Amino acid sequence: MHGPCFAAGAFSVGTARTHAIRIPIFPAANLPPVRPRRAPHPRGHGSVLMPSSALNRRWYGRLWTVLVVIALATLAAGAAYVCSGETRLIASAGESLTLAAASIAKELDLLISERYGNIETLAQAVVSRRGDSAAMTDVLLSAKRFHPLYLWLAVTDEKGRIVAATNPADVGGDRSTTSWFQAVRNPDGVSLQDPRLSGDAGARWAVALTVAIRSPGGEFLGTVTARLGLEVLTEVFARNVRILQMQRDPPTRIEWQFLADDGRVLAESSRKQDDTVNLKALQLPSAILSDSTQPGYVEELDARRHVPVVTGYAQTTGIDESQRPHWRVLVRVDRSDILAPTRVLLTRLGMAEALVLLPLVVLLRWIIAQRKRTELAVLQAHDELEQRVQERTAQLLNATEALQESEARWRAISELTSDWAYAYRRQADGGLLLEWVTGAFARITGFTLEEVQARGGLRALVHPDDLAGMGERDQALPEGQPVSREIRIITKSGTVRWLLDHGLREWTDPRTGVVRFYGAAQDITERKHADEALQHSEQRYRALIGTSSDGIVVTDLDANIVMVNQEAVAMHGCERSEELVGKSALEFVAPEDWQRAVDNAQQTLHLGSISHVECTLVRKDGIRLPVELSASPITDSEGKPQAFVGVVRDITERRKAEEALRESEARKGAILESALDCILTMDGDGRITEFNPAAEKTFGYTR
Repeated sequence: MHGPCFAAGAFSVGTARTHAIRIPIFPAANLPPVRPRRAPHPRGHGSVLMPSSALNRRWYGRLWTVLVVIALATLAAGAAYVCSGETRLIASAGESLTLAAASIAKELDLLISERYGNIETLAQAVVSRRGDSAAMTDVLLSAKRFHPLYLWLAVTDEKGRIVAATNPADVGGDRSTTSWFQAVRNPDGVSLQDPRLSGDAGARWAVALTVAIRSPGGEFLGTVTARLGLEVLTEVFARNVRILQMQRDPPTRIEWQFLADDGRVLAESSRKQDDTVNLKALQLPSAILSDSTQPGYVEELDARRHVPVVTGYAQTTGIDESQRPHWRVLVRVDRSDILAPTRVLLTRLGMAEALVLLPLVVLLRWIIAQRKRTELAVLQAHDELEQRVQERTAQLLNATEALQESEARWRAISELTSDWAYAYRRQADGGLLLEWVTGAFARITGFTLEEVQARGGLRALVHPDDLAGMGERDQALPEGQPVSREIRIITKSGTVRWLLDHGLREWTDPRTGVVRFYGAAQDITERKHADEALQHSEQRYRALIGTSSDGIVVTDLDANIVMVNQEAVAMHGCERSEELVGKSALEFVAPEDWQRAVDNAQQTLHLGSISHVECTLVRKDGIRLPVELSASPITDSEGKPQAFVGVVRDITERRKAEEALRESEARKGAILESALDCILTMDGDGRITEFNPAAEKTFGYTR
């Protein structure tokens, strides 16, 4: 309800107000045009009744328009009144907050001035008691008892050493390097510092106020310094805020903040003391505007809660206008709390509008009901007739729309699919008349429908070897049952394409003998070529396996035999391959080689192949046969192993030759060892390779 009178981010000073209302602009949705379907009015009836009905509807509309205009005018007047009231409320609240801030600042100035005068009096009393520490201490203690707001009092000499203090433990302490001692040595002789944690005041937040002690001739003799508790200053805030709260009805939460010159928060109503928050650094308008010596107020967003508030601000003058610091006083109220009375006003305005409009609505509805009753008898028959006409028209339109959608879907499918559909008639003379065909036909054959019709129909495209079978199929087609077959056609470019043709005999005219056929054809040329290539590959593969002199065994990944050649069948002691297919290849491995065979299968999967691995097979008749095995995996298109293929070679003869060689070497060694003659063997370079014992004795050398 407050939107027309306030915009987030805008603020005002004094009585000047700046408002910025942002209205979001949303792009209109790009919607397809809607074409309403209107049923035609029956002729002869609407010419008399419809103008009267339209006139009545316009009359009813005018009555409702009058009521809406009254409601809108009332709302507009109420909104203007509320907006004006909100402006006055905010201005009044801002002035009250400004007065409160100025009053707090003045009280702070008065409090500091009084304490300053009191400390100057103490300084004069101390001058007369110089050199008597006990007497000066009594003066300080008396001042603290008379003014409990002092947390700590002390006197220093001209060198900064404490000579008297309300806390005896501090006597003798050196304060010459402190900022307050350094500040009072100048001719002004006064130092007022921002509240901070003070060790002299017992680790409490306190304000340091220091006055110089000077001789009648103006000579600097020392200082009198005091610590005022921060709660003395915050009590000034709390007291004035309580008074302001009592003046508001209903009571409203009022917050305050006590700022240093540079914008640091020295104290506030909602949190403990924390001088790390700097409102000027946060660009808070009230903190920036408080640099002005004139108090005022501003509408802004709360720096912590980010809600609209109205803040009054003022500045202290200090001990005098030239002395620092000049503290800032901020007093704020939530904008929603200020405008709370407008909610009551809006509620009352709404109730009043309802009391005015409800009788008008009731009266208007009664008038309309009376007029409608007089028209009902006249319009009832017309409405019933019009309804029947509209229902029938809607049914026709829906049926037409459904038919159009179905045709559009069929047309899109026929244009996008790689197959093509057709319809043709077989005339009584046997000729084939192509009636229609889908777009894929032209892409596959290269002919248009007109070109095919000009060439005499579909028979002109069919391969001569398939033409006779095509006529036989047409004769044998049972009506209503589809039949499929493969045929070849010759395209416009002269190439031959294979088609998988699905035909349906729809109906036959018994009088003329004309037969209508529907069908669809799929181009399977690439599949045919792939099948032929696969057959050739399999034939070459089987020829290679059949003519190999080694045994070839194909197993699955579980070592079950899938295929073997005749040489492998003979190695296993079998007569037919059926005796091996389906069995595990591990059944024919000798027990001592079984685990090594399993390891070799795993190695084949991981390394890709093994070669020249010797093992022993146990034939069907129990004979052990030494063989040499080389194997590799068979993978699919993705490189995943699907089976093993192994080449098995009988190494019986090789084993016998190796044994004979070992026996020959043994006989030669025995002859060399037992011969009485010297026997030496030398290579082509003259180096001795063998030397028998008789040669050792003869030449005196050992082997």
